[in-house]
Amino acid sequence: MIIYGCSFSVYIMLLEYNKITLLTIGVLLITSLIVASSFSYPAFALTRYFNCVIRDVNKNVKFTLDDANICYDKVFPHSGSNSGR
Repeated sequence: MIIYGCSFSVYIMLLEYNKITLLTIGVLLITSLIVASSFSYPAFALTRYFNCVIRDVNKNVKFTLDDANICYDKVFPHSGSNSGR
């Protein structure tokens, strides 16, 4: 083992830099996990939309574009009304 002629304070500073680096990496990983999980929500919303459409198709023999717009308005209420188009 080679020991360099450094003082004890240099080793303490290196340990502090390692702690800061690990903390930074941890915060970045947690942030990326939160961002990635927020992007997975729209996939479930599409599933709910398709379930609504399939439920209405099975309930009614005739399925119109208005029925699809009603399902869209139920699943995505904050996107503005799609029924008037």
